[in-house]
Amino acid sequence: MRSEHLALAGVLATACYQVDSQVPTPRGEWASVDEPEEGAVCVTGEKGYFCSQMVEIDPGARQDVCWAARELSEPSPAAEAFVTVESIAGLRAHHVRVTFATWFVDNTYGANSSDGWGKTDRHVHQFDDLVGSDHLALSLRDAASASALDLRLDYLSSAPGAPSGFASLGPFGGDGAVVSGPADAVVAVRTSLDQNLNERGCVFVDDSPGAGECASWEEHVVYELWVEESVFGAEGPGSVQMESVHASPSRTERNSVTIEPGPCG
Repeated sequence: MRSEHLALAGVLATACYQVDSQVPTPRGEWASVDEPEEGAVCVTGEKGYFCSQMVEIDPGARQDVCWAARELSEPSPAAEAFVTVESIAGLRAHHVRVTFATWFVDNTYGANSSDGWGKTDRHVHQFDDLVGSDHLALSLRDAASASALDLRLDYLSSAPGAPSGFASLGPFGGDGAVVSGPADAVVAVRTSLDQNLNERGCVFVDDSPGAGECASWEEHVVYELWVEESVFGAEGPGSVQMESVHASPSRTERNSVTIEPGPCG
């Protein structure tokens, strides 16, 4: 998991943000394009793409944080957050990427759901399960441990103007919300299922891809957030905190699992 993230470190890439009618125009300096460029890093919504160059600018500020399930005996972390400081859209921003463990939830559903999901009873994992109620609750703290920004990120919602008809609305709609702190500190958001359906063009809304279909499909459930560094104020940036992971349903007996900091790997 960490090696995938580190492969992007220091590499100039294009970040694209496609504006949804429920999502504010992304902050900063963006160029309008008709569609994402090949190889671009994209954030997708509705009604027009805006692209910007993105590069990691402070490798020494990287953080890798993992959380273990408090109530369950699992050999690997329930979630991992990788944090980098990047220049995006002319802004200095903190990029937070949170990946859920596949033993908890994944982007497989319907007839091609992975082992661990029921196939013939009410526990079958369906596409609509990922559209309804799934979200990430996240707290960004400053160096004095005070809350700078608390929010919930929507995983996927109906978005009629998006290429697939679905997109993540981040903290601005669906199951997302800004709980406390300045909403305008949010620079961009994206999730892996949004990328699968829109950026990668793999519009599978009944069954997830089978063997030989959409080789670039990301099975991990991933949430990404870029926030302007100024949100941390005079104290400066501190930590990323989470208290639970949620998926309805999950692959365990609990849809919400309490978590605590734990070792990575």
